[in-house]
Amino acid sequence: MTSETRRAANRRNAARSTGPRSAAGKKRASQNALRHGLAISLCQDAATRAEIEQMAKLICGDGASRLQYELALVMAESEIVLQRARMARVAITERAMNAARVRADQGQPRAHPGRGAGTDAPATAAPTDIEALRQALPQLS
Repeated sequence: MTSETRRAANRRNAARSTGPRSAAGKKRASQNALRHGLAISLCQDAATRAEIEQMAKLICGDGASRLQYELALVMAESEIVLQRARMARVAITERAMNAARVRADQGQPRAHPGRGAGTDAPATAAPTDIEALRQALPQLS
């Protein structure tokens, strides 16, 4: 259980942490969720919507029922979201590695000792396994 001293300290810290106060800071912070593209609705972009529909057709195959197609659409959209998240993670890792190289070239120490593990991420996102998605789709009539 949290002690009263810890709760009081948490309340004091929370009172000081109120976020940006200037108009410019608020405007910048309001764009944080859109910076990486993961919060953007996939249905708004026609090209992405076409990609989702194409993947859904590959998942459920020809002659699928309307319900199977709707489920395949959900699976396809989820797969696209996962691909975007993987690409964002790779981009973040590559930026961190580049920053570490620049610091090393300048003779500066690593920014976070002990956090260097796991930086050998692949340069691209894993390809979609359509067959695995197809097998996960329930066989409905």
